[in-house]
Amino acid sequence: MLRNKKLSYSPNAMLLARHNQRGAALLISLVLLIALSLLGISAMQGTIMQERMSVNQRDVEIAFNNAESALRTGENWVEVPGNAVTALTTARLPNIRTWQPPRLDAGESWDDIAEVTGAVDHSFPIGHPYRAVQEPLYHVSWRGEYCKPGASLDEPCEDIYAVAAHGSGASQRGQAAVTILQSIYVLP
Repeated sequence: MLRNKKLSYSPNAMLLARHNQRGAALLISLVLLIALSLLGISAMQGTIMQERMSVNQRDVEIAFNNAESALRTGENWVEVPGNAVTALTTARLPNIRTWQPPRLDAGESWDDIAEVTGAVDHSFPIGHPYRAVQEPLYHVSWRGEYCKPGASLDEPCEDIYAVAAHGSGASQRGQAAVTILQSIYVLP
């Protein structure tokens, strides 16, 4: 035992103790710091990706809600008797292109279809978009008549209208989500 021995703290002894250390503690500390930094960066990237996905999903839902609202507004517009009469006074299906949706990749729009076919084109903004970048629009055009199979010749046919709606999302970063809905509306 070391009862009566005095411990000496000479400067030479301290230098020898420092010289014997090879930096193992420092090396282990740096390795642990790097590992924790990589773990933190990975967790942060995952969180950022999840946030982007949730914002994108929210943007898609806003675009769908706007398009659905515009579609309902367009269908309600068709039900107004004066509007339906206006649509019936136009040329009836001059070519098959009236049944096709516009090719957006070719730069076509719903307005172009009305000019090409002579169909009645009613494209209106519906007002008060739900946090949308662009105001929702609807487009109504007359598409023809539908006569019930087996019906007598005296029975009147029903008019068919195509109602299309365009809604956009609320994203201010880059391009907002876009939803286009179309319904075929039969008016007796």
